[in-house]
Amino acid sequence: MSSVEPSKHYDSLAYLNSGYRRGLDILLCMVLWVPVHAVLGLVWLGTLGIRQNSFLFVQERIGRRGQVFLIYKLRTIRTNHPTAHQFTHTDQDLLPKGSFLRRWRIDEFPQIWNVLKGEMSWIGPRPEVPFHYHKCAQDIPCYVDRQLALPGITGWAQLQNPNATAEDNEAKLPHDIYYLKNASLRLDALILIRTLKILQ
Repeated sequence: MSSVEPSKHYDSLAYLNSGYRRGLDILLCMVLWVPVHAVLGLVWLGTLGIRQNSFLFVQERIGRRGQVFLIYKLRTIRTNHPTAHQFTHTDQDLLPKGSFLRRWRIDEFPQIWNVLKGEMSWIGPRPEVPFHYHKCAQDIPCYVDRQLALPGITGWAQLQNPNATAEDNEAKLPHDIYYLKNASLRLDALILIRTLKILQ
């Protein structure tokens, strides 16, 4: 748990933390379960010939109320590459088809398991690695407010700056705060629609 307490209360928290919204997350998981795992199966078959690389990438992230959880992604970086455990990478660090998986956000598909486990939602602030989270929590006012909601696979801040890195956390914060203030079923639907349009 983070030792830094959130600085504000947001009216939308009743919606964000409701059983109703949790039910919508699970419903969407059920709808997407077969197509998501069909794609993951094809990716797995396509990586059988690539040695010395595991299929999944698992990393600690900070979730709601500062709790640490393990996020699941498809591996796009070579396990034996010097940058495999760093936070940023170049195209030269990627596995074959790694840029394709990232371009279409297919590397995020395993996070459907995080959603089912209740560690993430489909929509919310992007979860940070502990190192960057604790640094930002100390240096950036109101940064810990992001942890009032479940982290998301997509979100308002992700749409506003889809190519943001850890160095852009302060610039992304106003978009996360906007979402916390205005979260609703209507806004969530808008975020999902705009996410799909970006991937087209």
